[in-house]
Amino acid sequence: MRNDFKNRPANDYEPFPRAALDQSIGARFDEIARRFANKLAVRTKNYSWTYAELNTRAENIAQAINDHAISRPAPILLLFHHDAPAIAALLGVLKAGHFYCALDPAAPLEQNKTILQSLAPRALLCDRANLDPSEKLADGRIPIMNTDDAQMKPARGALPPQVSPDALAYVFFTSGTTGKPKGVMDSHRNVLHNILRYTNNLQITGDDRITLLQTLSFSGSVSSLFCALLNGGTVYPFDLRREGPTALADWISEQEITIYHSVPSIFRLIAGEARRFTKLRLIRLEGDQASPADAALFQRNFHPSCRLVNGLGATECGIVRQFFVGTDSTPPPRSLPIGHAVEDMEVSVLDEQGRPARCGDTGEIAVKSRYLAVGYWRQPDLTAEAFKPALDDPEARIYRTGDLGRLDENGCLDYLGRKDFQEKVRGRRVDLANIEAEFLIIDGVREAVAVVKPDMQGENQIAVYYTEQDDQPLNLSEVWTRLRDRLESHSLPSALIKLDCLPLTANGKVDRNALPHAHKQRLLAAPATPPKTPSEISLVAIWKDILGLDQIGADDSFLELGGDSLQLMRMLNRVRQIFGRDVSIPGFFVSPTVSALAKILGSSDKIVNNSF
Repeated sequence: MRNDFKNRPANDYEPFPRAALDQSIGARFDEIARRFANKLAVRTKNYSWTYAELNTRAENIAQAINDHAISRPAPILLLFHHDAPAIAALLGVLKAGHFYCALDPAAPLEQNKTILQSLAPRALLCDRANLDPSEKLADGRIPIMNTDDAQMKPARGALPPQVSPDALAYVFFTSGTTGKPKGVMDSHRNVLHNILRYTNNLQITGDDRITLLQTLSFSGSVSSLFCALLNGGTVYPFDLRREGPTALADWISEQEITIYHSVPSIFRLIAGEARRFTKLRLIRLEGDQASPADAALFQRNFHPSCRLVNGLGATECGIVRQFFVGTDSTPPPRSLPIGHAVEDMEVSVLDEQGRPARCGDTGEIAVKSRYLAVGYWRQPDLTAEAFKPALDDPEARIYRTGDLGRLDENGCLDYLGRKDFQEKVRGRRVDLANIEAEFLIIDGVREAVAVVKPDMQGENQIAVYYTEQDDQPLNLSEVWTRLRDRLESHSLPSALIKLDCLPLTANGKVDRNALPHAHKQRLLAAPATPPKTPSEISLVAIWKDILGLDQIGADDSFLELGGDSLQLMRMLNRVRQIFGRDVSIPGFFVSPTVSALAKILGSSDKIVNNSF
């Protein structure tokens, strides 16, 4: 399903004009502010500003920046809580002809210092509430501007000459997969084109009320913020860390939000209460992998006129694909696609040799466009590596995303996770995204993430961390049987770890580095039957050591406990050492339990101490 909206917006929908790409963000905002001067621009728990009020505050801040005689363009840091003053400061920086980098006030001081040192900003903007942490961060090296003071001084004169659409608008620092921060730079023109893509695909109007859940230090904030402010809509910042998900659900209903945007994990926290969100017409899920379970949750709980939009975007390219789901749609059962093309963004899937992959084959997602990010801050080599020239278009470049995907015969794109997450187990590459997809379609599973971690012997094993739906506890024996029927043997997880909730990063993505050690639990629903004979006692001790389990019973199956072929060979070798007898693999498979193996072995005086 693509743009087949049954709930088309009001008649005031206007396509975002391509002519706007030849101006700055500030110039576009000025046009909207004049046109909708008395309309609400931003609303939070603490503030409610019209376009005229927001524009006046932004211009006062721009004038205050100019009073410092900072040469244009220059990087300016922002340190604010997630509220309206941060938006005024951001617009003020852009109007003054500079570019911004927003810091997270909840981030560790050393992390923000690393960004400061890399960026070498010319000033740091904050409000009174963040003055003390700003002074600690700046440490006397750069000037600090308190925007609360700037609001008291009306702008005295004209702002700088028109800002070029190709000037830098911002730098977003992200650690990526290497842990080393890299700053993604982008221009006014590219931001405006990204808003054009969203506006025209989602038919955004001045009547829309759009959430801003992402902090301004996260690139996902750009689309929500400017889809509202550059179309005459209202942006609704909400401080999720301070208020919590329960308050979020109440707030969506009370404020009559029409467009909701978050990563899937945050959506799942509020989706159970969704039937009362009668004004909500669009749900945007981006930033992390969504699943058919998310689509099913949406279809069970949301108003028939609402649409879910699963999208693929990145800081380096903006939105490049979107897939629409209605409450009456039939989404694919195995994975939720990220869909079809958006304007001026050509997507291909490349094999390991960099050639277009065959239809249905997995490869790296690459994006070709004239509107890709400018590059990485002061990292020209990394920029040249990531952004390649397009041979058939001198104005376009190709960005290799590091994401894996596959295209079907209709050109619909499936997202298969990060290339960095591709791991090998016993020399064979495993598709963690496919394992997660199989786990997520099991009844009772709310969330799941698959990782590869070493076991006690240092061998890589697959672990699946999951959370359950409240009313559907899992039968782990049935889960294991289902996975065995649907996954190749080398892709079967050796550990299933139930968590109350998955750990999340500050931006709401699953924090794989924060997952606990993959200590296995019993995969069987029935309690362990205590071993009785000396042979059973010794075998249980061997199995515990090989499988890394605390509880194993005499009637438990080696395979249903998660044992794989390598562990099986290791176990039978240990049996030969201790019992002095060989057991063939086919013979063991006849009945792969502790008690059955004990009977095969019979009594033996070669059984030794069962502590391993």
